[in-house]
Amino acid sequence: PVFTPGFQGYGSVTDEYPLYCAGFHHKSRTHSSFGFIEELEQVARQQLWMNPLDAEPRGIADGDEVEVSNEEHTGRVRVKVTQRINPEALYVPSHYGCTSPDQHTAYNVGLRQMDFVPFSIEPGYGGACTQEAIVTVKKAGA
Repeated sequence: PVFTPGFQGYGSVTDEYPLYCAGFHHKSRTHSSFGFIEELEQVARQQLWMNPLDAEPRGIADGDEVEVSNEEHTGRVRVKVTQRINPEALYVPSHYGCTSPDQHTAYNVGLRQMDFVPFSIEPGYGGACTQEAIVTVKKAGA
């Protein structure tokens, strides 16, 4: 088999957008359920995850507010700097933050990974490309 970089997925980063951003299911919520329970948030804060090899050159420390951006969206969120994620990758809890007021437990909270994904249809089988994006990150206010 031969690896082929996905559309805005792993292996498709550029100088302008050097980080691969994907969503994951966070242990303190199931989709948008349970996001309002403060005790769960205290145990496992919902933050953008970033490897120290990517954070240190950008002057980003654990707990800092960062700005994530690409051509589709720009947003701010707190960061968890951890070696539990690959270098050149970012994880954002899925269903964390949204811009729809009808989503009461997630509205205007955090950052939504889907806001960064450009609309595209995979040419081989016609599925929507909805889970990956390439982005850049900087310390908020920098």
